[in-house]
Formats: sequence, structure tokens, C-alpha cells
Amino acid sequence: MSNTVKEFESRIMLDESEYIAIVSHYIRLYPNQHFLKNVNIYFDTNDLFLRKNHMNLRIRVINDTKYELTLKVSHPDGDDEINDVIYQKDAEALINNSVFPNGNVKDRLNTLPYSLDSYKVITSLNNLRLEIQNEDHLLVIDKNTYGEITDYNLEIEANDSINTAKSRLIGYIEQFNLSNRGKKYVGKSHRAIDAATKKA
Repeated sequence: MSNTVKEFESRIMLDESEYIAIVSHYIRLYPNQHFLKNVNIYFDTNDLFLRKNHMNLRIRVINDTKYELTLKVSHPDGDDEINDVIYQKDAEALINNSVFPNGNVKDRLNTLPYSLDSYKVITSLNNLRLEIQNEDHLLVIDKNTYGEITDYNLEIEANDSINTAKSRLIGYIEQFNLSNRGKKYVGKSHRAIDAATKKA
């Protein structure tokens, strides 16, 4: 199954104490809410073509049972997310042999100036996610581990516009008295890839 969606997201990094406070608040409100366990496996070319052109390519393994292949293309007014639901054998063929399953992601990559076998695994990120569905947005609270780094972020995924996402994020910043870090948010894929390539 394939689909392409427009995502309207706004995000902020959290420190550990902020993360614990927010998660504790929502676990008290929704004691039956479960965490999602994701493994994101990121791909790029040797010269990081996707990273440099505001795209990221990943396999996401959700709770060890569901596999998604996603190409995300960032835009100022929201991100285009191209998704293919794939099988474990497809994921293994891509990870081990750069063999892409048929679908929208493969079709889009074929429009770019690199052959499909140029895309290799760069790094992976383990993600523990709590999602709270609200009327016009999804609140996402993440703990991320990649290499020797653990960090935390809060995301708003709005239904209709990037402005809604930004407005709702400001509400949570005020509600939880979050720090104003004064710098642009860097996405998980970029943080993980930057950490892996700098280390190399």
C-alpha cells in the first residue's frame, strides 16, 4: 500500500527533565496509552545528496511488526511524505543489497540524479514515542537514541496548516514552561546522520 500525504509539523527539543514531566502528565491523564517503539534506518548517497537537498529516506520498523519505506521532502509550508508499506523481506533486500521494492518511493527516487544502488544505510535511530490525539492536531513526545546520544523532542502534527502546528506548539511551550532555545529545530534524521558522519 502506498500513499503521499502533506505533513504540517512544528517541533522543539526537550531536555530530560522536561520530557519526564510531559510524559508523566499525559500518562496520568491517559493511563491506557501505550508507547510506540520505532527503529528508523536512514539511507543516503555517499555524498549525502538527500541530506543536502532537504530530503530523507528511511525504513521505519514499528513495534517490530510493521515496516514502512518513506521518502520525506521538506518544504516551508509543510512536508511531502511518500510512504510505502513493505514486508520484512523487502526491508532486508533494501538494507543488504540496495534493492528497492516497487512503489511510490522507488518511482520518486528514479526522478533524482542518482541510481537506486547509490543509496546505502547511513545510520539508525531508536525511537520511543507517545502520541496524544487532539481535535485538530497530534501531540508527539519522543525519546531518541542514536550512537551514544539520547535526546528528546516534542512535535505537533496539525491537520490543516503549518500555522496551526506552530500555534499549538506555542501553547504547549507556555503550558509546560518549556525553555526557549532560540535556534532552529534540526530533524531526527539530520541529527542522526550528522552524528554518524562526523564520527566517521
